[in-house]
Amino acid sequence: VETLIEKILTSFSQNASVETLTEQILATFLQMSVWTHSLNRFWQLSYKMSVWTHSLNRF
Repeated sequence: VETLIEKILTSFSQNASVETLTEQILATFLQMSVWTHSLNRFWQLSYKMSVWTHSLNRF
């Protein structure tokens, strides 16, 4: 999130147009959503693995 604020500040300091600023924000949000999605996938996978290991131990 800090990098997003930094990007906005640098864009304003460079007097960048609003369009490029919006594009940068959208691109950053896209990267964040992809990262969150992969994190969720990782958590689901680790959860399934722990459940599987637990049932294996009971067996």
